[in-house]
Amino acid sequence: VVENVCAWWPGSDPELAREAILVSAHYDHVGARGEEIYNGADDNGSGTCGLLALAEALASYGPLRRSVLL
Repeated sequence: VVENVCAWWPGSDPELAREAILVSAHYDHVGARGEEIYNGADDNGSGTCGLLALAEALASYGPLRRSVLL
């Protein structure tokens, strides 16, 4: 079972905070079905790892003027 996870950082600018920068990644891999193997384009999770690194950087940097949805 896979769950979707979202994180929301409200922007610091009263006007621009209504706009959101959306950054997403997916960990898609069909894997194996029976004896058939379906290799993903990038099986090492680089997209999700990159998103987590961006979240860590945003947490250290502080809020941007616009809101951010990860």
